[in-house]
Amino acid sequence: MGLISGIFMGMLFGIALMAGWARMMRYRSAKRIAKAVDIKILGSLNREDLKKICGENLPEWISFPVYEQVKWLNKLLSKLWPFVAEAATMVIKESVEPLLEEYRPPGITSLKFSKLSLGNVAPKIEGIRVQSLTKGQIIMDVDLRWGW
Repeated sequence: MGLISGIFMGMLFGIALMAGWARMMRYRSAKRIAKAVDIKILGSLNREDLKKICGENLPEWISFPVYEQVKWLNKLLSKLWPFVAEAATMVIKESVEPLLEEYRPPGITSLKFSKLSLGNVAPKIEGIRVQSLTKGQIIMDVDLRWGW
């Protein structure tokens, strides 16, 4: 009797496992189809519609087509960020602490940074625009997002 009940329970477990797997595959397929529809709708929007939807959070390279995306620079910055943040922290401390001491109010003995950190996440460059208005002069506009 134990053998028959074991076979029966194994078959029930297998059928339940297959039914759960099939249900999960249908769910994933429905999610992929819904995502594809959303992407198609967003792809068909023009610039004005995107500005209405995104508001102030619209990247500069969408608002002004003269801005260029710099994904390669963001990737490089994210890899170098721990070293850049450490160097920038030292520069900030060395340049700001003397100013704090110089303008320190009379009742305070010292003003120093106990801890200064630029964070673990690198800033993201949303877009760069380079202009050359006069000979020998270049203007670079950088749209920088920090803390996203």
